[in-house]
Amino acid sequence: MIKSVNKWIIYRISSLILTPIVFWLVVNMPKNIFVNQNIVENFINDNLNFSVLVIAYLLISVNIKIGVNEVFEDYIHNEFYKNVAKWMISALIIVISSLAIISMLIIRI
Repeated sequence: MIKSVNKWIIYRISSLILTPIVFWLVVNMPKNIFVNQNIVENFINDNLNFSVLVIAYLLISVNIKIGVNEVFEDYIHNEFYKNVAKWMISALIIVISSLAIISMLIIRI
């Protein structure tokens, strides 16, 4: 029971923190960011933008992992399949988040 409560609290807190971060990114993201590579580089090279993007990726990853795991808990009844699905989602989230952060680090170089 306590584990479920902790997941719920972490999920809610990360969602609460993520809301202003997404709003900040929408407001501060250049409107023509996909037109020119230099605009992307300038945006990511700013330390504040980079930090906010990394925090956003991490919080989004936590939210996705907790949310999808709850769906698995509710709808997959076979323990083996449930554990395999959880492991696959965790691995996928780690890979995607790592690649996103590494790609931003490469752009900063």
